[in-house]
Amino acid sequence: MKKLFIIFAIALFIASISGCSNKLEKENKELKQKIAGLEAKVQQLSETDQFYFNKAVDLMNNAVSTESKTDYQSAVEAFNQLIQKYPSSSYVSKAKENVTKVNKQILIITTVENGINNINNSISSHDYSMASSELKKLRRLIAKERYSDISQKIYDESNKPLEISPRDLKAEPMKYYDKRVSVGPLVVRGNNLERNSFYTYLYLGPNRYNYDTDVDFEVFYDNTPDLSACRNVSASEDKIIYVVGIYKLYNNDWSRGYIQAQKISIQ
Repeated sequence: MKKLFIIFAIALFIASISGCSNKLEKENKELKQKIAGLEAKVQQLSETDQFYFNKAVDLMNNAVSTESKTDYQSAVEAFNQLIQKYPSSSYVSKAKENVTKVNKQILIITTVENGINNINNSISSHDYSMASSELKKLRRLIAKERYSDISQKIYDESNKPLEISPRDLKAEPMKYYDKRVSVGPLVVRGNNLERNSFYTYLYLGPNRYNYDTDVDFEVFYDNTPDLSACRNVSASEDKIIYVVGIYKLYNNDWSRGYIQAQKISIQ
């Protein structure tokens, strides 16, 4: 009987606690709803024309700092929101002025982005004169340091030889006319001392006598710093060379080309 009484007391205690817990949970939920309602009213009261204008100005200043087109576009949206929401506000005139300024900046950024893309595409297609022309259009739109960096990149790329297959060079002479190319390995099969030129074939290796007679080039070495070394090369030595130079076409036959070497590596 005593045990039964204890169990009954415990049950009453648990029920009492549960009831209190449910009551507290309900009161807590009601309190949260009241707080949310008050916050909404405070937000509504704070969203004045000045609030929207200041918000837009903050976004604009942030865009000036980041130089991000996306951030500038966010500022435009904020100013337009003010103009639409408060068309009679005294801030509308200044907001419209700022929209004009920001849109101008967005146009500049877009122009620069397109210009950089055009420059990179021109470099990829080895049209360095076009790349330089596109860069000149950006002279007043980008910082001097960036202009100098891009100009240096164009110069470096234009002086970087094309790693071109000798067969492609032989097959499409007009395509590579006046381009700086890197060609090799070539086997020296003749040294014309009067013309300062090698007569060469494409080396196939590993045997020095294994060369492709379909791919032959005349390589002029008169403008190379190692002129003396080139003159001393004998065809009987089966020398292999790697050539960097300008690809030219013969005046009397534009279907055939030769290489005006700037650098020759002899092996």
